[in-house]
Amino acid sequence: MNPALQSPEVLYLLRKVDANAILMTEEMFKTQDFYKLIKAVIPELESTPANCTVSAHNVPSLTHVIINSEQQLRGTFRLKDVMQGAPTEYLKKRDQISKTLNCMDGINIQFTSGTTGHPKAAFLTHYNLINNSNFIGKRLEFDKKEHKILLQVPMFHTFGTAMGILNAMNHGNTVVVPASSFKSIDSLKAIANEKCTVLYGTPTMYVDLLNSVQPLCEEFPNMRDQLRSPVIALSAGAPCSPTLFNKIKDTFGVKHLISAFGMTEISPVAFLSLLTDTDDQMLNYIGYPLPHQEVKVVDKRGNIVPMGMCGEVCYRGYNVMLGYYGEENNILKNDGWFSSGDYFILHESGYGQVVGRIKDIIIRGGENIIPKEIEDFLQTHPDIMEIQVYGVPDERLGEIVAASILLTSESKLKQDDVKAYCKGNVKSSKGLL
Repeated sequence: MNPALQSPEVLYLLRKVDANAILMTEEMFKTQDFYKLIKAVIPELESTPANCTVSAHNVPSLTHVIINSEQQLRGTFRLKDVMQGAPTEYLKKRDQISKTLNCMDGINIQFTSGTTGHPKAAFLTHYNLINNSNFIGKRLEFDKKEHKILLQVPMFHTFGTAMGILNAMNHGNTVVVPASSFKSIDSLKAIANEKCTVLYGTPTMYVDLLNSVQPLCEEFPNMRDQLRSPVIALSAGAPCSPTLFNKIKDTFGVKHLISAFGMTEISPVAFLSLLTDTDDQMLNYIGYPLPHQEVKVVDKRGNIVPMGMCGEVCYRGYNVMLGYYGEENNILKNDGWFSSGDYFILHESGYGQVVGRIKDIIIRGGENIIPKEIEDFLQTHPDIMEIQVYGVPDERLGEIVAASILLTSESKLKQDDVKAYCKGNVKSSKGLL
């Protein structure tokens, strides 16, 4: 789960997937105290002794709260005790389960904004993730040369898990994790100290990296030359502007600025640049389809449009998820096609171009934000009559969140009051705080 989530959001996700256990750290994430947050979701922790299962009224399926801590906190099991103290019968049960596993079994539930409403639980299989990460690495020739990948993107997204961790494991590459959450200075120091050859990031991250280069070089005069080890810079999550494209190449000396496009539901990449692409191809297109999948672009009636015409892009193949957890039989069409919700152009050359989104999801710094979630929450305020949430362009983040609010006639509500109302109920990355 996204560590920035607040207690109402965590409660929804735990219920959504019928969670049996939750694993967390005692360390603070920015201002987030996870144990305090979970106690707000599961008040019974306070009255449950350490090393005992919990009976959670709000999440009946949840019995185990595991924490990476030296302390014996009420209602929790310490991770080291769980790792060291598993009874023999549990180990035997684990081995028995391992023998029954199938590559088509679900292995990972990734929360995604989907296309409407609450976050959706994309149910991905071994087959989805291992194959997609394998083909990503082969497209980037990770199987031919050993690389050090700067993995500064979140691991609660498939960008971090499939494109990062599993990709590296498939091809024997090294992953460099500069910090527990993105910090541009830490990333720059990792590039210099570890001689990273591949950078992963969203456009927003690259903007922050570039803005931090000069201050770091003033402190360490020889640093600028040490930042030119990368050969590949991979950007995903939002479009990369021509200005940013050129600054990345000039500052880090990369030969290949790679675009990736897809969605969590397809494990996650469908289109990826080729290392032989020209600057024009890298800048104006989101890549070329990965092998062993099918892609089509259709009109509103589901008919395939001619090459070069706009429509909704759909996917079929090894990379398409089982479905959304609990709704597996309601998502895919009878012929196996998954509709993305993205307006798209597929050119005769095979290269893709994103036109826009059918639904009004806002992409702020690579994070998908659902306007309706914010609208539904703010409409619970007694002074708010109506609200419309939408995205407006922003040079750094791509889009930022804006809201038009109709207040009751007697209301004296101010912008700071709205922000205060959101605090603790809407995660900070949604840009309202």
